[in-house]
Amino acid sequence: SVTLSGSGLGLADYSPASRVGGTAGEASVWHSDTTLSCKAAPGVGSTLRVSVTAAATSGSVSEALSYDRPTPSSLLGNIGNTQRGGGSVSLTVLGSGMGNSDTTTRGRISGTACEASAWASGSAVKCRAAAGIAGSRQVMITAGLRLGSVSDAVSYDRVSVRGSDNTNLSPTLGGNVFLTGSNLGVFDHS
Repeated sequence: SVTLSGSGLGLADYSPASRVGGTAGEASVWHSDTTLSCKAAPGVGSTLRVSVTAAATSGSVSEALSYDRPTPSSLLGNIGNTQRGGGSVSLTVLGSGMGNSDTTTRGRISGTACEASAWASGSAVKCRAAAGIAGSRQVMITAGLRLGSVSDAVSYDRVSVRGSDNTNLSPTLGGNVFLTGSNLGVFDHS
């Protein structure tokens, strides 16, 4: 519930109405000529306009309200080795403030956008993570232009070298060595 203060809200309850951003409040209650409360619908966004209609007059305040930013807290799934099976893996990012529809929520692993993001609920976003290189990564969720993140939330598997095809090299000529292993990546990172 949001309490709005102002003036000219009427000397009696004249069925007030309110809006947060472009969305009607779920309920509005008149308290006095200077105070009205409204129950804002679930949503996302920051610095939203709040509009009030009471006693056949209306008014608004710009940049009056912001929803909490998304707060990712944990992951379902293992990003592990994305190189083995074609380069990407599905994850579910859990947390709060993930938005109220699939048109406003996007996921990122560090600086790389998920290949696909899908809103699942206000506390879950599905993300198809792209292939990456070894190390811990930050997970970021954007919901309604608000960004939330959690550091060191996911790690790609480290490189593992198993052997080489050439164990004897000329000390004066050198030579090529072909290494075998896993988690070497899906393209040349040099």
